[in-house]
Amino acid sequence: MADGGAPFSPPLHEDGVHPPLPSRDELSRPQLINNPSATTVFESLPRLLSATTDSLGGFSMSLKPLSLYQGKPSVLFKRSEKATFLHKLKFVLVGKFSHGRPPISSIKSFFAGLKLQGGYNISIFDSKHLFIEVDLRIDYEITRSV
Repeated sequence: MADGGAPFSPPLHEDGVHPPLPSRDELSRPQLINNPSATTVFESLPRLLSATTDSLGGFSMSLKPLSLYQGKPSVLFKRSEKATFLHKLKFVLVGKFSHGRPPISSIKSFFAGLKLQGGYNISIFDSKHLFIEVDLRIDYEITRSV
C-alpha cells in the first residue's frame, strides 16, 4: 500500500468468515444516523430527487425541466414553491468536507456529542457533502457554530 499501512480487512463474523461485501444496490440505500433522544429520519437524496412527492411533512415537489434564463441553464420556480422551500429548508445546513467526508461512525459520534435538544436528519449527498436538518432554532445555531 502507498501509505505503508496494512490492507483493509473487514471484521470477521463469529464463525470466523468475512461477511459478504454489500451490493451496489445496498450501498445506494440510505444509512441511518440516529439521534436516540428525538425523532430522526434519514432520507436518501437520490430517492428524494427521483420521487415526485416527499412523504416528510407533506412537502411535495415535482422535478423541474431545465430551461434557459439569460442564456444560462436554469431551473425556474414559482413564488409559492420558493416559499415552500424556504419553510421546509429553514433549518438546513450543508456540510462540506474538502478532503472527503468522514466515516458514518465519526459523524454519529460527533452529533451525539453536540447534545442537540430536538431531532435531526442527515442526508449524504456525495463523498464531500451532506445535508443537516435540525428541528429547533437553538440546534441550528449550535450546529452552525461548529
